[in-house]
Amino acid sequence: MHLAVGAVLDFLGLCRLGQFRDIGTLSDLEESIWYFTLALKLTPNGHRDMSLRHANLGVSYTHQYRRLGNHADLEKAIEYQTRALVLTPDGHPDMSGRHASLGVSYTDQYHRLGELAYLEKAIEYKTRALALTPEDHPDMSCRHVSLGVSYCDQYRRLGELIDLEKAIEFKTRALALTPGGHPDMSHRHANLGVSYTDRYHRLGKLTDLEKATGYFTSALPLTPNGHPDMSRRHASLGMSYSDRYQRLGELADLEKAIEYKTRALALTPDDHPDMSCRHASLGVSYTDRYRRLGELADLEKAIECYTRALALTPDGHPDMSHRHAELGVSYGDRYQRLGELADLEKAMECLTRALSLTPDGRPDMSGRHASLGVSCTDRYRHLGEPTDLEKAIERHTRALALTPEDHPGFSTQSFNLALSLLDHYRRTGHLACLTNSLHSFRNTSQHVTGAPRDKFQHALRWASLASEQSLLNPTEAYQTAIDLLPQFIWLGAATNQRYQDLLLTDNLAVKACFVAIQSLDHSLALEWLEHARCVVWNQSLMLRSPLDELRLSYPDLATELESISSQLHTS
Repeated sequence: MHLAVGAVLDFLGLCRLGQFRDIGTLSDLEESIWYFTLALKLTPNGHRDMSLRHANLGVSYTHQYRRLGNHADLEKAIEYQTRALVLTPDGHPDMSGRHASLGVSYTDQYHRLGELAYLEKAIEYKTRALALTPEDHPDMSCRHVSLGVSYCDQYRRLGELIDLEKAIEFKTRALALTPGGHPDMSHRHANLGVSYTDRYHRLGKLTDLEKATGYFTSALPLTPNGHPDMSRRHASLGMSYSDRYQRLGELADLEKAIEYKTRALALTPDDHPDMSCRHASLGVSYTDRYRRLGELADLEKAIECYTRALALTPDGHPDMSHRHAELGVSYGDRYQRLGELADLEKAMECLTRALSLTPDGRPDMSGRHASLGVSCTDRYRHLGEPTDLEKAIERHTRALALTPEDHPGFSTQSFNLALSLLDHYRRTGHLACLTNSLHSFRNTSQHVTGAPRDKFQHALRWASLASEQSLLNPTEAYQTAIDLLPQFIWLGAATNQRYQDLLLTDNLAVKACFVAIQSLDHSLALEWLEHARCVVWNQSLMLRSPLDELRLSYPDLATELESISSQLHTS
């Protein structure tokens, strides 16, 4: 009698669990745990279904942990899944599933506690699960994507590019194995988008960013309305548009990022453990908009989002260092805007805490040193204490040493160091500091990797500073900026963006020409003028073709754009 009742209870638990997965109602998950717990109690020791009872209960506790973030639920999930594995005979068809479930729980444990041993266990169990799964088994796709997630985690922890390539390989295979119309198709696209995003951040190739955005865009309509993952889909797409904005500078991408992230936040339940990430991600976009438009209200929103994200992050969580770092950078921005020393002190406090919470070997360690170095520079310029300048140089030197030369961030780290070394020269007059500053400026703008917009802006700053300090080689600085013009004014950018970029570079040729004339190199002056004019002219010609189409619908706007184009031609 008990066995029959136990089987019925187990079936009811599966029904409730399935309903939770589809709709996300917490009461369904709680009922599934109640049914599975009672079914386990009614199953005698030694019964062949004892392993299944433990496994099902472990899965429900996994979902409850992911929904509520209570670590005790994750511990129970691991306990039940470990017991289920022990109770499963060798050669049993469910053996691969037991390894897979336990691997997923160790992944969650790693995400929560950040201990590398848990990640290694996750990879071990998932690798075993894949090996035990027959080639034609319908779970083969799940096995590949799950292992891909762990290799992605290992890449983010250790920074080894080979792990990221493995992640993309496994996730690509998972997508290929998933039949059209399968409920997990949205997951497959989204997971692959995550890894292409990571590779874009590592190598800076725009094609990877475009692939990531494409996969996230495909995943969104494949996710049913009301599905618990809908908030995550919006969040991922919002982050891709953030990356696009930071790379290409198109304001429309930033507005889309804020739109998707705001929607993601609204779709996330208040007690969901991802709420902290939602606030932090939205804070990033408000920071970007503040830096673009200069509206103080956006900066205040960013600080509000970061403060909320920090408050929602449990002590000991691996993301705690990110939360302090993000908040510290925003306080630094507010200091630079308002000049209040209290904001700078808050920035340094948060950034120092972020650095102390970042484990050695983490790829983001370089960013922690760099952010703290910027704040040390700000405090030196405010108070004039030489020790702050020494600390800034130390931090920026360390940040650069920790950044691989093929990393897109290498250019920015070199730029920060160049500025600090220039400050040191101005204070001490040591020629070696100026020489090293020039070397860093060269790395900043002439390095192969790095976003073209960033490198161009760095070259402009170098040229501006070199105009005041001739030993920084103004001729080389302006040559670098002019050489970067075609990359900066990107052909794939939107029309409005290209007009803005052309206006930004309007007086570059004139300034460069003036420097060349001062150096008595008149042929170079003419060469620079002609080169810059060709770039502007070619871009303007390409911008003419949409004007006729635009004039049909918006004649006033077309006239305004044509007027700007004429001004550029005559400049």
